[in-house]
Amino acid sequence: GTSINDALGLNAATAATLDLFTPDRRFVPAVVAWGEIETTEFKRQSRRFAARLGDDGTPCEVLEVPGRNHFDVILELGDPASALFAAARRLFVR
Repeated sequence: GTSINDALGLNAATAATLDLFTPDRRFVPAVVAWGEIETTEFKRQSRRFAARLGDDGTPCEVLEVPGRNHFDVILELGDPASALFAAARRLFVR
């Protein structure tokens, strides 16, 4: 559902091999985060993945990071005052 598929060489068949929604997939607790400055499709996919984790009972924290996109949202992990840093830390420290 994005224009990047062509650049990545993804078609329906190759994308199917990357499908995170097959019933046999299992996941560890996660933080699903996306930037506020994302396309509707990136946000939809992130929310859908978080819902998949929830359906399986996998602990998952969902976070939209203000002023970021998928290229720079990772920078929040280097800021101990950020919500993303705190959410990621909670995966390891309870």
